[in-house]
Amino acid sequence: MKAMKKSMPCLAFLLALLLAGFVPLASAWCNAHWSSDPYNPDYSTHDYLAEHALKMLPAAEQSAIVHNLSLMLYGTEMPDSPYEICDTMLHHVYYNSAGELTDDAAADRAQEEYDSALSYLRDGDYNNADKHIGAMAHYIADLGVFGHVMGAYTDWHAETHHSDYEEYVRDRTASYTSSDFDGYIVYDGSLVGMNARDAVTSLAYTITFGSGNIQPCTWMESNYDWGNSTFKDSAGASMGLAVNYLAEALHKLYLDYAPAVSGAPVLSTGRVYSTSDNSGTGFVYEVIYMDNDGDAPSYVKVYIDSVGNSMTRIGGNYLEGTYYRYVATLDNGQHSYYFVASDNRGLAVRLPSYGSYSGPGEGTSSTPILSAGSVSPSSGTTGTTFTYNVTYQDNDNDAPSYVKAYIDNTGYSMSKVSGTYTGGALYSCQTTLSQGSHTHYFEASDNYGATARLPDNGSYSGPSVTESENVPTENFEVTLTFLKPDGSPLANTTVYYGTSQGQEAEALGTTDSNGNITTTNSALAGQTVYFRSSDGAYEQNVYVGSTGGAVNVALAEAAPSAGFPVWVAVVPIVCAAVGGLVLFLKKRGGKNVGWQGGDAKAWRKGKGPETFFTPVF
Repeated sequence: MKAMKKSMPCLAFLLALLLAGFVPLASAWCNAHWSSDPYNPDYSTHDYLAEHALKMLPAAEQSAIVHNLSLMLYGTEMPDSPYEICDTMLHHVYYNSAGELTDDAAADRAQEEYDSALSYLRDGDYNNADKHIGAMAHYIADLGVFGHVMGAYTDWHAETHHSDYEEYVRDRTASYTSSDFDGYIVYDGSLVGMNARDAVTSLAYTITFGSGNIQPCTWMESNYDWGNSTFKDSAGASMGLAVNYLAEALHKLYLDYAPAVSGAPVLSTGRVYSTSDNSGTGFVYEVIYMDNDGDAPSYVKVYIDSVGNSMTRIGGNYLEGTYYRYVATLDNGQHSYYFVASDNRGLAVRLPSYGSYSGPGEGTSSTPILSAGSVSPSSGTTGTTFTYNVTYQDNDNDAPSYVKAYIDNTGYSMSKVSGTYTGGALYSCQTTLSQGSHTHYFEASDNYGATARLPDNGSYSGPSVTESENVPTENFEVTLTFLKPDGSPLANTTVYYGTSQGQEAEALGTTDSNGNITTTNSALAGQTVYFRSSDGAYEQNVYVGSTGGAVNVALAEAAPSAGFPVWVAVVPIVCAAVGGLVLFLKKRGGKNVGWQGGDAKAWRKGKGPETFFTPVF
């Protein structure tokens, strides 16, 4: 948590409960201290992530939604600040081991801040809009931290590395540039627009289960070591993914705001093709310009190899779409292009929103066309073979130099199955995938270097992959290291296990002096396993991968089965003193499993957790 400059009731109350051990308070990416001036905020990790996300948007979109960068950066402090929102118990999202969403507190809060920002933008209250955009960014970015997807009553149990993880990053993100992490903040090449709720839950899913270079949350917890390149790469990739999801939410905010308020223009169907005389030098660039207010553009340009060229209106109307065209003579070689237009109010739009299209290439060739891209099935397990299909068509009957499916931005070569190049040829590839949510797009090029992409921008979502139930049992071996809460090994102790809490009836074995048990028991493979020491003092659950390996089990003291403590009687009095907080007794399956503080305002709106008593306001 950030240090505070003066006493506040909110923090005093939470601190009292923390010292008593009653409330699990989630920390977050943090500043060294609270900013005293909203127009000159202190810079730290949330600012680093939010500013990088904003810079992934086209300049016109940035200026349309954020009017004062300093206020947006100040807003990133608000969810933690005792002077502002102060709802640190709502910065998490939990999935169970079956991949089901069980607690979406941060998703709710992110969407509420998104809605507030949009409302302020439409009302012309840009100062408040900037701050609430920053607050939204906070909730989204928090889910890039493995500690925010783990909790005492999740299948992954509580994390032990949280504040130390975030402090390490904080010390290396004190400005917009970071020699440690800049290399991981890479734009994924697409802006399709995603609401804040979906950005949070999608990010949380990947951080929970892992994908690509991002390791599962339990692995990050068990292998905490910044000197381990796999660990650091996972942390960096998590930050990069968080920034890209935040950019998607900011882009969606622009899409929701700009057309309604400013009549922002839209560009679509940009393309280039060779002239009919096939001379080898003439190429036609076309794009469709549309404006919801029917406003004529101040300009429409195509940038060929980064040089702008004014385009000429061909026909149509501005409300429904007007064609613009430019005919170019090009030298042999590979080229690139993009389109830019602005309405008479000065709001610009770009196609694609980031980067450039490739083509045309050397020689004379019409651009190939990709269509009917698909993946089947749409979901499966790590043992499922997924088939990617796309149709390639070229009006010159040119064979492709390549057709590829890019899965999570990694290219897979596709093979021709049937059909003709002029009529449409089916290309396909097959692969298995790791656990998590995946994306894909298709790309092809003919022999002259003209390139096609499907979709034109962004990626398709899917498939969603869970761990295979058909876990291989041959050669399975896992070494479990059981550590007590103080970090010392649980030595010479029999450990029992089961597949649910309270059902740890099977003896796993007895730990050695280092707390280790090595077993070939394949019943553990690909499962979330619950462990309890023979004396009943310690318990924990961890996910054991299908291939085994080494797994650390950070034990926690077993929860007592006693009834309500005496101090429950004073809780309403304490809540009354706070005036803005309530305390909730959390339940799972009818059992009292812990206490959680909450925001009284959110409780009144039906956003609070299960209540044990009527709050006193």
